Amino acid sequence: MAVIRVDVDGDVAIFRRVAVQEALQRQGFGRRLLELSEDFARRQGCSRVESHVDLAAVGFYERCGFHRVAETASDGETVLMSKKLRR
Repeated sequence: MAVIRVDVDGDVAIFRRVAVQEALQRQGFGRRLLELSEDFARRQGCSRVESHVDLAAVGFYERCGFHRVAETASDGETVLMSKKLRR
């Protein structure tokens, strides 16, 4: 099972609660989940995606085209990451 919550704020989509069941990780489901969510965000008129990413997942998000906006969030456990969406 995999889940994502997408909030739209103007032209920015915010990905929250992104998760793939541990037994299903490293099989492409997370990448596909992000791709489908990015498509949804584009259809909503968004030009950028942001997400507070768990430190252990930063490398995955970087491989998916996200970049770090800030090294760590105020909670010290996540990194704010962003990705521009191509039309």
